[in-house]
Amino acid sequence: MNEETEIAPEIGREEKPAPPSTVGAMLQAAREARGLSLAQAEKATRIRQAYLEALEEEDWACLPESTFTKGFLRTYALYLGLDAPALLRQYHQQVKVPAKEEPTVRPATRPLRTPSTIGINLLVGALFFLGFILLGAYIYYRQYLPEATPTPTLVISTALPPTATPVLPTPSPDVTVPDVVGLTSTQAEEKLTPLGLKLEILEWRFDSRVPSGSIVSQGVAPGSRAKRGTTIGVVVSRGADVLSVPNVVNLPFNEAQSRLSALGLRVNRQDAQSVQVAAGLVMGQDPAPGTAVPRGSTVAVVVSAGSPKRVVPNVIGKPEVEALAILKEAGLIVAGINRQGAGDLPPDVLKAVPVGAVLSTTPAPGTPYDPGASIYIAVRKE
Repeated sequence: MNEETEIAPEIGREEKPAPPSTVGAMLQAAREARGLSLAQAEKATRIRQAYLEALEEEDWACLPESTFTKGFLRTYALYLGLDAPALLRQYHQQVKVPAKEEPTVRPATRPLRTPSTIGINLLVGALFFLGFILLGAYIYYRQYLPEATPTPTLVISTALPPTATPVLPTPSPDVTVPDVVGLTSTQAEEKLTPLGLKLEILEWRFDSRVPSGSIVSQGVAPGSRAKRGTTIGVVVSRGADVLSVPNVVNLPFNEAQSRLSALGLRVNRQDAQSVQVAAGLVMGQDPAPGTAVPRGSTVAVVVSAGSPKRVVPNVIGKPEVEALAILKEAGLIVAGINRQGAGDLPPDVLKAVPVGAVLSTTPAPGTPYDPGASIYIAVRKE
């Protein structure tokens, strides 16, 4: 019984998958977490898809020399939002160069030197050393010292003036930093490398104004002076931060506004009367649902203000039958008819309203009402 009790907890325990610990696994996990394909990563980083796939599979033999591999790793890690220095340290730990086997030193058999052989060898070595020094002095003289001005030779007839050789200026260690904003990283490197400058991608950032893969800003201002070997840090665009507009039709306005605001979209409300849609519900939107728009865009929503208000039509003086038809068509229910005789009416009304016609309505003509409301009418009977 004790053994079963001890084993039972082990059966129910779920082992959590270990986080990726190798360079390739971390790159692949970060790319898949962002929902990116290798083709998308190639387009954004300008690194061939075959190299990106080799990095994720840790197939170092398919990659160029270590210097380029580390550059690919740094760029790919920054694009995926990973810690590039930490990933490079992990790469150095994984990729180790095997030590070369030391050759076995075998004693060389040399013939015994006689005193005469030693002297000859010393003389030959001294001559070679002296010739090496003279050759070095000649090369230095030709490369770094200007040619000597020839001394004018006096001739009986004429004297030739000395010929001066111009001294070439030494190249300046400083260069003018070019403007690389708007270029891709490849185009920027082609512009910086001839000047002895280096390029480093510091950040990938969403920017709706700059196409994906193009440089948004640079750390060293264009036109400034920098020493050769200086690294120019740049920020590269990820493109516009685009999202899909959700469907908020038939939702209460407050709920629709909350959904749109949570996605970073602005809301513009417009009210309109509607017989079909209840008051307070969204009955239209622009852009339409599913439209891709940059984050921060405005979505216009049309909210129902309910049915338009109606007013009681004027049927006074109309025959009873005609008046009843008009009221029925207007959506009113005649709840009662009061028939009044000549003795109940003033003379001016008797002159204006004939027998059988409507004398008055309650509510009076022009009064707002909701469809289905009740109305009372008075009709002259004699």
